Amino acid sequence: MKLNKAIRAIVFLVVVILGFSAVSSLLCAGDGRYFAAKSAFKALYSIPDNSADVIYIGSSSAARSFIPPLIYEQTGISSILLAPPSASSITIKYLIAEALRTQSPKLIVIDLAALVSEAVNHDKGYGIPERSFRPTTDYMDILSPNRYEAICNGVDLLEPEPQSSHDKLSYVVPLIFWHSSWKDLPQQISSSIHNKQYYFMGYAMTFNRKPIKALTLEQYLSEPVASQFIDEQLGDLLKFIKNTDADYLFVRPPMNLGNSNNHLSYWNYTKKQLADAGYLVLDTAYDYINDIGIEWDKDFADEVHLHVHGAVKFTTFIGKWLKDKYNLPDHRQDKGYELWHETYSQLLPFIS
Repeated sequence: MKLNKAIRAIVFLVVVILGFSAVSSLLCAGDGRYFAAKSAFKALYSIPDNSADVIYIGSSSAARSFIPPLIYEQTGISSILLAPPSASSITIKYLIAEALRTQSPKLIVIDLAALVSEAVNHDKGYGIPERSFRPTTDYMDILSPNRYEAICNGVDLLEPEPQSSHDKLSYVVPLIFWHSSWKDLPQQISSSIHNKQYYFMGYAMTFNRKPIKALTLEQYLSEPVASQFIDEQLGDLLKFIKNTDADYLFVRPPMNLGNSNNHLSYWNYTKKQLADAGYLVLDTAYDYINDIGIEWDKDFADEVHLHVHGAVKFTTFIGKWLKDKYNLPDHRQDKGYELWHETYSQLLPFIS
């Protein structure tokens, strides 16, 4: 009898948490960072187990540059993009762990732009903001052990912000954080319906366009500068991935933030650390610009993010590169991969 009561109590608690999670999703739906995260996790949880050969991990630079349904249509490579915009580098290992719950990828690609940006901000005395963490935990499977591990280990590393909450319970039950957004619910729902058409399996399309300066050879070869922040965060990540069963590739998509804040020097330091540890780094910001076909005055939304036309060029390039380097299978005629093709059909009017 007592056992039955305990089971009913547990079931009731799970139902309540799931209900709170659904309401929270509505209350934060108008925020682009959250909708991109929702799109990414929805794709991960919708595909069959062990169907993604490539998992692409990162933050906004990845979300604006890599298009899973396009690379599938062009090469047959099945991939999933987990790159919540503004995501902190501390979320990377939890994103990988969550993907590995249901997938057995041959390759995991990591965009470390967030790590370098956070090192720059660390020099300025800034910590990791809550907005760089919450989109990941709010949309990860609410019952996932990776979600709770991320909350337990990550929240204490965040910098307090106005109107933020470092109460871990507000991450476990996001409605505690979002409850005051009820008055904005109609606008949030309207925004969600409008923006839904611009997100494709984690890819966050933008039509914004800003001409930026081309990265010069002198900038590209900026002297590496050591960073204790990078050493600590990268060391923690590499320790984690050594215990996983997949190949790893680190990527920098086309971008140019200059080197006024040691951004390029920190990136080159990160590349060196990765190379010394035996990992392959594909830096497309200079060496492969002509191969990709990037036009600095047309293909960017800003210094870090690609316009949709730039993203198509980058995805086309990296698809061929991955196909040649890793001999990944072509799934275009296989059953169980319909979501990629269906999503490509939705994407096509925007890129043709």
